[in-house]
Amino acid sequence: MRRIGRRVLALAAFGAAAAAAAYAVMAAVDQGPSRPEGATTIALFGPARVVRAPAADGGVCFTVSRAGVQLRRTCVEDVAADEIAYAVARRRSGQLVVAGIVGEDVPAVTVWLRPRGTFPASIVDGAFYAAVPAGKTVTAVRSRR
Repeated sequence: MRRIGRRVLALAAFGAAAAAAAYAVMAAVDQGPSRPEGATTIALFGPARVVRAPAADGGVCFTVSRAGVQLRRTCVEDVAADEIAYAVARRRSGQLVVAGIVGEDVPAVTVWLRPRGTFPASIVDGAFYAAVPAGKTVTAVRSRR
């Protein structure tokens, strides 16, 4: 009789745990995105990353790093839906990189080069990054609407 009682109790405990787990999963799925507006985000571009974080004065800051080495940290007041903020940094190897953050309505970013040329920058999670080809310098970075 004890053996049957233990098995029934164990089965009931398992059923309660399964029901609690199912409820937790359904509640998490129904909430939608869990990232608050001013949360820190990290966009990865291979060994490079752009970290976007809220500034103490209400603005927004972004940090560009590659292979764990911080290349540049920049803060701006705000980035509107159709604007970009960017920084040009130099790696230890001497190569230039362009990185920044984009507003929600910016579909693409183009880097303009000297002596001649343009190329698109990759956009991931509201940030962009591009390595500048050797022998070129950056003349402008523009968003395309």
